[in-house]
Amino acid sequence: RTVTNAITAEANTGSRAAALAAELQRVEAACVATLTPLRRALDLPSFLAAAVQPAPVASTAAAAATGESAGDPDSSTERAMAEIRQPVPETAEGARTLALAVLSGVALPARADINAERVRQSLRQRRDQLGAGWDAEDHQPDESLPLVVEVTGPLIGARIPLPDAAGAVRDQLHQQASLLTAKQDQALRNLLQGLVAREVSDKMQAARELVDLMNKRLATVTTAHGIGASLRWRRRDDLDQELSTTIDLLAKPPDLRTAEEDRALAAALSTRIDRARQNEPEAPYRSLIAAVLDYRAWHTMSVLILRTGDTPKLLSRRTALSEGEKKLVSYLPLFAAVAASCDALAAQEPAAPRFVLLDDAFAKVSEDNHPRLFGLLVQLDLDFIATSERLWGTHATVPELAITEVLRDAELNVIVLEHSRWNGAVLSTPTNIPV
Repeated sequence: RTVTNAITAEANTGSRAAALAAELQRVEAACVATLTPLRRALDLPSFLAAAVQPAPVASTAAAAATGESAGDPDSSTERAMAEIRQPVPETAEGARTLALAVLSGVALPARADINAERVRQSLRQRRDQLGAGWDAEDHQPDESLPLVVEVTGPLIGARIPLPDAAGAVRDQLHQQASLLTAKQDQALRNLLQGLVAREVSDKMQAARELVDLMNKRLATVTTAHGIGASLRWRRRDDLDQELSTTIDLLAKPPDLRTAEEDRALAAALSTRIDRARQNEPEAPYRSLIAAVLDYRAWHTMSVLILRTGDTPKLLSRRTALSEGEKKLVSYLPLFAAVAASCDALAAQEPAAPRFVLLDDAFAKVSEDNHPRLFGLLVQLDLDFIATSERLWGTHATVPELAITEVLRDAELNVIVLEHSRWNGAVLSTPTNIPV
């Protein structure tokens, strides 16, 4: 019985061994069969470079052991790609070696539901967001292989795979950033020692002088109740210390700055330009410089109310003034600004005209305030051209005025211009001129 049982067991074991050998042969053949499609996938243009995830070296000691630089992702990526590209025998063990190399070099997908169709949908959504001249298309002639995305654009010309296009754009970005840095350094030197820095200093000084001229003009004008106005132009209180220091250095003539001050100013301007670039990456460099050096944004202009025997008070909505006085005080700085600008021009060209254009003049201002508003223009020695549907300007405060009234006859399709003159007391008879 023992011998019989042993013979039976041997026969059964032999059958199972034969079946297992056949299964092993089949599985090994299936493993070897996977080599061809896997190699085809890995041979797709730039596919392997895009699939391999950089794995920076963890420590300096590990880097020394491998001969790499610490934290160099390019070295680890190249090593992983080299391992995947190592030739393997056409055996199941060769398939295992290649599969392990791929699994160690290629990260698992973040989402399990990603497939070719989802990639196509994402690509269609992003095509409209590409810049001018750029386009991307997908190709997948064989569904057993990964989908390939090809890109065309002004920087790369012919259609190339997405990873190559991304690399070309990164290289161009690096080159442009280096070029921008060089240009920025040169621009900063020009700002510090050249015309722009001096121009900013001159503009700030000219602004102070203009405010002084405006206040001189305002000192000669008061309302019927003896209320006057003056302007206060000063640096804003909410500026950070870095910007305040930068303003102090910019206000200083370039020839009087020390080397240390130049370095401090260069660092401050560079930091502010970099921040502006981050906020508006598409803005021209010239616009960034203009925004960073806009001295008007560093100051505030306030209107002060002057009453006889009282200290100047800041004009606000709560200031105790009648509606007419509020209108007068509001127009005073505007007219004074024009007069001061004309005064500054007159220093260079005495024949420069002194006039202001008023479209729909003194809208929403009550008629009893019109004489005083016109009188302000006269007191500031300003000529004016005003348009209105209701104003005539025939007030005693106006010594002379030429008036043109436009009359339109819709039935006759005629427009008539009536010209009159005001001499400070009498309005002349109008003269009709058909148009």
